[in-house]
Amino acid sequence: VAASAIGGMGDVAYSRGRADSACHHYREALRLAPGNDGGGIAASLRCRLAEACVASGDTAAARRLLLQARAAATPALKPRLALAEGFLLEAEGRADTALLCYGEAAAGGDAATRSAAYGRMAAVYGGRGDGHKAADCAARCVALADSVSAVGVGGLANRRWAERRELESFLKNSVSTTSPRYGCM
Repeated sequence: VAASAIGGMGDVAYSRGRADSACHHYREALRLAPGNDGGGIAASLRCRLAEACVASGDTAAARRLLLQARAAATPALKPRLALAEGFLLEAEGRADTALLCYGEAAAGGDAATRSAAYGRMAAVYGGRGDGHKAADCAARCVALADSVSAVGVGGLANRRWAERRELESFLKNSVSTTSPRYGCM
């Protein structure tokens, strides 16, 4: 219980853009994680810590954590793990491979994971100037973010809400209002 609670504190810090604080909480939660759950809690915490490490610029630590998490990941964690691997690959400048990971996360994750995956795909496609693919991914992200915030997933929903606002702005500014596929924004 303590590991989950402290991990939740890491989630809140991460959702507020405080990656270093999130790393601290996730490391403490890992220290307290029970060893009798088959490694599922620890794998989830390593995955979340890896995301925070990427955000704080420590890609080497993120890579080690993701390897450890993959070794103990349950099938339910694999989409979230793919998302975290995508973050790392994107931070390393390997956007093509990151897109594959985001696609894996979008295909099998929960609504929050799929929303984040589509959001990152929108950013990558937008950065390449592929407005139609970016707009499609952004629209999917927004729809999923709405479902996540309707359920109320705390800090994660707050982060998704901020991403939604950014993506709505992207859609308004990047997609032609005469596009037959996307209609008028």
